[in-house]
Amino acid sequence: MGSFQDQTKSIVHREITEEKVIKSPKSIEDLGYNHEEQIEILHRIQDNYLTFQSNIYELPSTCSACGSEMKNYGNYASTFNSVFSDHKITLPRRRCSNHDCRKLMTFTVQGLFGDYRHPDLLELQAATAAKMSFVEAQNQLDAKVKKHRPVNGQLNLKRTVERIGESLHKIHQDENCLEHFKIKPTNILVAQTDGGYIKDKLPSRGNFEALLTKIYNPDNLVRKSSKKTNNIDREITHKSYAGSSYKDHHKSIKAMTLVAAKKEGLTKDTEIVALSDGAKNCWSVLKSLKKHCKSITYILDWYHIANKFDKLIKQLGSKYSERLESVKWKIWHGKADEAVGRLSELYSDLITTEFADKAHTLLKYIANNKDYLVHYELRRSKGEVYTSSAIESGIESVINARFKKKHKAQWNRESAHKVLQLRTALLSNQWDQDWQLVKEEIYKKVA
Repeated sequence: MGSFQDQTKSIVHREITEEKVIKSPKSIEDLGYNHEEQIEILHRIQDNYLTFQSNIYELPSTCSACGSEMKNYGNYASTFNSVFSDHKITLPRRRCSNHDCRKLMTFTVQGLFGDYRHPDLLELQAATAAKMSFVEAQNQLDAKVKKHRPVNGQLNLKRTVERIGESLHKIHQDENCLEHFKIKPTNILVAQTDGGYIKDKLPSRGNFEALLTKIYNPDNLVRKSSKKTNNIDREITHKSYAGSSYKDHHKSIKAMTLVAAKKEGLTKDTEIVALSDGAKNCWSVLKSLKKHCKSITYILDWYHIANKFDKLIKQLGSKYSERLESVKWKIWHGKADEAVGRLSELYSDLITTEFADKAHTLLKYIANNKDYLVHYELRRSKGEVYTSSAIESGIESVINARFKKKHKAQWNRESAHKVLQLRTALLSNQWDQDWQLVKEEIYKKVA
């Protein structure tokens, strides 16, 4: 390894980093350096480079309290964690020369730059811990260096995710951050809001709900063959997610949904198709977009309608199941009033049976969402959006894949919300822009 001085354009120091006898390889394991040897070489190179860098920091020479000259007062070994190795960097301590002040300044990597970890490591930790449990993330990160690193400990990963999640919570609601994205205005968008449930760490509280909105341009909905099922599935090639588990009267999720929609090209000339499973809180989020677009069409998602009908049809005898099939057919063909009337009659006939409660629940669901029933068959024939079926599930990929693992995860609304911010950024394909904004908030440059 050699050190090069930029001012004189000359090498000022050379040092041997590794000595190894070259032998004829007897097996593939003898080719080159193995994993552990590569990490060790990288560690030594980093150590040498950091040693030379520690002598050229531009540190304050005057006291911030009184303005007097600062003089060296020993050294301090400060922790620095790079992507694959851990180091101690020797930094000076300085004391004010004014005997009436005598202020002592101890310089650390964290104090100088905002964090003791290289941004590449922090990003890797955050992205890994957002995708899997903290235990799995620790094991995966440690496997990269073939040993355990304290910086990759579960508690440290949890704190990292919460810190970055808090930054993203602000970024995902800030319309000023949109200038960092390449946005193309669009005439039509699809907005879908749904809820998923996360188990609270306190058993007495049961589950709490997290709301998720997915925004996409229907032009980005493409057909793709599935290798697993041999079926033709539909995939959204570009989308933006907004997610929140905060109990704040939907303030956060509404603000994030608006920013997500603008990332996808929302303008005053955009027409929105809004899909929901029928929950009041989901409609509330979607209706918050009304004043920001040209028009909005609310649709009760056919996937949820069909699912509720099919479950009850399987339980009823043929006498009643045929009548329920007929009600479903009328909804599919846009005859909402007739469907509600027929369903009400069916409920009356089932009032003394074991299916009364289930029939009443279905009737209430359809009646409460009657204004959001459309001519589904007509929309299907025109190639217009009317359902989320056959499209990748946002709830499954964003919420369930992380929060419903087999391990006993401990969640509350605050911690889950911060993890959601990372997952929505990663799954929206907007991580690079979001991470750049996070870096600007966490890290600072030496004055």
